Amino acid sequence: MKQVVLDDLRRVTHFARLKERQFAAYINQKNSLELRREINTLQMDVDAFIEKAKRYATIDVLTPELLRLFIQRIEIGERSKKAFALLRAEHPHHLP
Repeated sequence: MKQVVLDDLRRVTHFARLKERQFAAYINQKNSLELRREINTLQMDVDAFIEKAKRYATIDVLTPELLRLFIQRIEIGERSKKAFALLRAEHPHHLP
């Protein structure tokens, strides 16, 4: 398996060195296709969000139904010391 990957990597880097413009055009074409797909997906997400938002003129109470409707996922990551220091400076009475 390692040999297959190594041979493939050699072939690609050789092509990139010999035919820089063709390689760049090929990569840009691939990236453009992927970007168009991602843009289309994002546009569909935005359209779906707008349609959901039209159903609610006012939101007075956060309910489980609303959470499920509007929130796909919540990502939690480790906070950086710099970000925490900034938050603490902005909200000194709420954070330790």
